[in-house]
Amino acid sequence: MHEDVIRFLKGVPPFRFLPRANLRALAFRAQVAFCPAGEELEAVGDDGAPLLHVVVKGTIAVDAGAPEGAEHLGPGAVFGWPAGQSDPGGRKGRADQSGQSGQTGQTGKAGPEAAQPITTARAATDALCYLLPVQAVSDALDGRPDLRELLAPGFGPALLELGAAALARSGALAWQGGRPWQAVTAGEAMPAGFAAAPAHVALREAARRMTERHRSAIVLLDDAGRAAGILTDRDFRSRVVAGGADHDLPASALMSAPVLCVQAMAACLDVMLLMAGRNIHHVVVVDGEEPVGVLSSHDLMVLRGVSPTALAERIGAAGTLTELVEAAPRADALAAVLLGEGARPHTLAATLPDLHDRMAARLFDLGMAVLGPPPRPWCFLAFGAAARREAWFRHRQWNGLVLGNGPDGTRSLDDHAAEYFGTLARFVRDGLRALGFAPCPQGRMAASPGWTLSVSGWRERYRQLAGQEYCAGAGQNVSSMSLPVRRGMFDVRPVCGDMALGLRVAAEADAALGGAVRAGARWPLAASGADQADGVDSPLVGLTRMARALTAGQGGQPPETLARLAALAELAGARRGALADARRACEYLLLRAAHAELAARGAGEGGDDAEGGPGAMGDACGSGGAVTGRANMHDVPGMPSIPDMPGGASGADSLDALALRRAREAVRALHAVQGTGGMTPVATGTPGGADARAASVGAPSGTARRGDTP
Repeated sequence: MHEDVIRFLKGVPPFRFLPRANLRALAFRAQVAFCPAGEELEAVGDDGAPLLHVVVKGTIAVDAGAPEGAEHLGPGAVFGWPAGQSDPGGRKGRADQSGQSGQTGQTGKAGPEAAQPITTARAATDALCYLLPVQAVSDALDGRPDLRELLAPGFGPALLELGAAALARSGALAWQGGRPWQAVTAGEAMPAGFAAAPAHVALREAARRMTERHRSAIVLLDDAGRAAGILTDRDFRSRVVAGGADHDLPASALMSAPVLCVQAMAACLDVMLLMAGRNIHHVVVVDGEEPVGVLSSHDLMVLRGVSPTALAERIGAAGTLTELVEAAPRADALAAVLLGEGARPHTLAATLPDLHDRMAARLFDLGMAVLGPPPRPWCFLAFGAAARREAWFRHRQWNGLVLGNGPDGTRSLDDHAAEYFGTLARFVRDGLRALGFAPCPQGRMAASPGWTLSVSGWRERYRQLAGQEYCAGAGQNVSSMSLPVRRGMFDVRPVCGDMALGLRVAAEADAALGGAVRAGARWPLAASGADQADGVDSPLVGLTRMARALTAGQGGQPPETLARLAALAELAGARRGALADARRACEYLLLRAAHAELAARGAGEGGDDAEGGPGAMGDACGSGGAVTGRANMHDVPGMPSIPDMPGGASGADSLDALALRRAREAVRALHAVQGTGGMTPVATGTPGGADARAASVGAPSGTARRGDTP
């Protein structure tokens, strides 16, 4: 029996992270309880000491008096941990005491005001539980505040770290003996030996030492032996050979300075992203201040087979559509690498959407090279998850154009301008399709009528979307939009062209949504059937929906969900704990959905079929799987089981299930947070009910077509 307990606990967080000796001690204290359906579970043992419950089989319904009703917990779920037993990392006082007689545990609702003690726990089906004395569990977790945190309410840092690490391992993308890239240092990855010389040596001597060492760069040292600058092969080609510089000039005259140095213990992933951000190809690796080597983007590209810097340059240098088509799949390959190496959402959002933007911008360049200069200013707009920088794989198109005034200041579009931008938009649409960005089936693209407008045209569009009656004669009927699509339209970002024009449209969208929220419209927060998976409101969609509505009307706010939550945290006061939980939950959910998308695409090998294969997966014509918020990664064909989780693909509770449960609690806690515009959200009721329908005039139906999940 003891071995059975140990074997099961090894798959249940936080026990799965304990050494066997601690598990063995717990197993000897464990009791086995059979609970017939309908029976209420006891909170304390015969000696009056509180008990922790671990569900082994069946389903337990726990009720904290929440409006949503009882929550059903399956195998692997843990409950009954008294709040007073866990104060990790300064999270003390987040919940009321709940280990008293007659109480079973803590719901884990985020935030001190939202946390409620569980009042009842009842077997929804015949169930089997392990009962562990709380004191024995506390002893086993002694010295591990991170593991205690997994039993405390809220989405804490430990849950994010452990969950993200499990997701990265599930990708099975590793190198150098199976070590993740984030764990390999610059010192380990740099080639052995490097070229160095005093900064005063002649260019001729510097070139000789580079040739002798077979290196593409030489580090130039100051009198103290520190890196003063660097000269590369490219420098010699452009400044010495092509520039006609005297070979006897001191190297310091042409070296690049100051040089970027990274410590030998820096992670390769961080170095790669630093290079991409600075648009450089070499860094000097130092131990303290002493140079010990040089690491190049080529070195990293050879090691992993892809480099964001090299890919960005390749996209920018593409002279034909064919060259762009050859480069496009590498963006998905890079996404797979970064996910497997444990990159976080802020890194992915800063790297991958930028590559997508560069592809679109290059298509516009190629089109204008044929059509000639544009007759008026323009800006290409992205909507939905692409606008939020949450679509990390190639995705369905969802875009528009905003046009400025003509040369003479006229706002009306003459025939020449209409023909020019119509042709250009169709070229870009077809080009994006060739690159693996499938067209929107509903035609929500700049190439379609009604999606190329002036600033005033977009202003009117957003006023109508916000609830006013739609004007007659417009090309796109707003009332035909499903509720998720309608909301996703308010996530808008300029991609290329006159960025000031695009920011004006974003400001109009924000103002219109803010007005609707202040007027009491319910549709920005209402849940629709398209927001659900397996009948459960997706926590990622819920977080996105709440963050958008709570920050509406403030102007200039980036549409990224994490940025919106950060803005709320600045004003949240006592609710900052709830906002911190929401941000961590959002990070995990974005990573989780991206890994599901990766698996659905065949580990990065799919995504090229613009006609509706894996590459066409997406929401509302604009977002990839990174925002679908699937209820269970195992629902996705080919999704690998996260290692060491009870039940694996069978759907039994695990670290992932714990994270999902805490994420839903974080969404519920946001209902008590006041928005930046002074708005506090109201309960939205049951999906599909009266509250799920927009309360304002001209509101669209909550019914959504397949693919409409922004």
